Amino acid sequence: MATSSASAEATLDALADPLLVCTADGRVQYVNASAASLLGESPAAVVGRPALSIFPERLQLIDGIPFLEWLVQTWERLRRPIRVPVLRQDGVEIHQALQVSTTTVVGQGTAVVLVMRPPWENMVDVDQDPLELDTRHPSAERSYRALFESVPVGVLHFDARGRVTAVNELLGEQLGASRSVLIGLDMLTLPDESFRVVVERALAGMEGQYEGELTSEGGATRLLHATFSPILRDGRVEGGVAIVDDVTERRSIEARLARGERMASLGRLAAGVAHEINNPLAYVRTSLDIARRALERFGESGDPAQLERLQESLVSADDGVERVRVIAGDLKTFSRGDEGSWAPVDLRRVVDAAVNLASNEIRHRAELVREIGSAPPVMGSETRFVQVLVNLLVNAAHAIDEKGDPGDARITIRLGESNRAAVLEVEDTGGGISSDLRDRIFEPFWTSRRKARGTGLGLSICHGIITSAGGQIRVAHSEPGRGSTFRVELPAVGAAAVAATTSAPPKPVAPSARRARVLVVDDEPRLAMTIQLALDEVADVEVAEGGAAALAQLAEGTDYDMVLCDLMMPEVSGMDVYEQAVERFPEVAQRFVFMTGGAFTDRARSFLKENGLPRLDKPFAIADVTRLLVERL
Repeated sequence: MATSSASAEATLDALADPLLVCTADGRVQYVNASAASLLGESPAAVVGRPALSIFPERLQLIDGIPFLEWLVQTWERLRRPIRVPVLRQDGVEIHQALQVSTTTVVGQGTAVVLVMRPPWENMVDVDQDPLELDTRHPSAERSYRALFESVPVGVLHFDARGRVTAVNELLGEQLGASRSVLIGLDMLTLPDESFRVVVERALAGMEGQYEGELTSEGGATRLLHATFSPILRDGRVEGGVAIVDDVTERRSIEARLARGERMASLGRLAAGVAHEINNPLAYVRTSLDIARRALERFGESGDPAQLERLQESLVSADDGVERVRVIAGDLKTFSRGDEGSWAPVDLRRVVDAAVNLASNEIRHRAELVREIGSAPPVMGSETRFVQVLVNLLVNAAHAIDEKGDPGDARITIRLGESNRAAVLEVEDTGGGISSDLRDRIFEPFWTSRRKARGTGLGLSICHGIITSAGGQIRVAHSEPGRGSTFRVELPAVGAAAVAATTSAPPKPVAPSARRARVLVVDDEPRLAMTIQLALDEVADVEVAEGGAAALAQLAEGTDYDMVLCDLMMPEVSGMDVYEQAVERFPEVAQRFVFMTGGAFTDRARSFLKENGLPRLDKPFAIADVTRLLVERL
């Protein structure tokens, strides 16, 4: 330096940037206060020491050149700061950007001046490949840097000690941290053990995968997936690279698809359960019809009191059958995978079905109050409207449950009319919704519930169903600690539309004097025999146990007035029987009536839609069978 006056040293000490002056023989001649603080030592402890003592031992020689000399040569060649690890007194390495210059000190010759600053992007690193340090390849470096910054994933480089040496801008955005904070970070000291294991694998020459959640300062949680790969040179691990991808939305979509598949599986299961319930229920109901008719026939000759008790028992049994039938019907409604054709919908039916489905969630949590007034029919899918109301009822039950102190726990369903629209409300006495969250509750994947209870999709799906029907769904009122009211409004449908889709009631049919011939086809022999017994007064009934037996009996040439055939049977289904009958027995094929318990396949749905033949949903009243039979005579 040209002078060593006290004023000059005071000026250097006032500099914010750490500064060292090294003599030609490689010793520290001067260190300012900032540099001493960075090193964790006093200035007196640093002055006079070998300059190389403040750098890691591995940097003593680079390509056979002493480190200080290499620094000077590299600076003169590149004229760019060089990122170098500086060794603190406690052994911790801190990466700094070194700016190098030389000066002449009177009486002492040439000195090397090192100014340190925090590192930044696009820097030359002492550990970099020589290609990146060589000015003979500027285009290669520029191409790499352009690729490094433009790829649509986060990229992180780290050295052989697991310290971050470079990050692209996107990674900083993903992690919510600046490059100056990330560069120099020792990844092997991070608290996440699974993350450290992946880094250690990369440093051992193996690839690894890591996936974890990161919560930003704003409270947003993102899911990041990282692939770690080692960087090898001559068989030696010199560091590694991590490719980091934000997979939050991808995992949400995958979870949604998985949930959809689970719901589809549950739907198929529900339809199957309904089918299995309806089969035995059909012959129970038919047997009750037979018993009731027998009581009516022999009522005059029996003990009146005893007959009255039997009649009451039959009425109770019939009520039980009807209750099970309604539940099975609701299961079928809820399990349909298709949207169903749009038609005028009576929302009272929607309320009944939804309450039956959600009753188990409500029963042990709250009192259910119904305030059902007159409401106009609305256009839409009854299935989807049931889904909306079930979701609102279950949410209300859970809101009361999560409140912790239910007190006077109550859920109220209101149905009415306002301004030519049907209005449906669900009110609960649960915990309520704060004002800052009300605008978000209909967003996809957003939920205020505990993870085990909510996916964040229910209200979003409800919103889509209602808006697609021309209506609206909103939070009409909510107050934390005092409950919420959800309101659904759907436009009323005109009388003409209702009339166009409403079937006229069947006209009474006079009994026929001729005795009919009926073939009952079902793989449930008890049901077939019960129908045979019930129709015994008006028809000669034959039973075919399964589709193959039915084809054999049709081949005998009997001219049946009606073939009452189950739709879904193993091996040879009712559809198979009908299609064979169309080819072989066309006159009889026109007299098919199908029975179904509700387990429809895609083929069965298409079949029923295309042929337009009559269908009886199990369990049916024997009077329905008699009416269809008389119509065919």
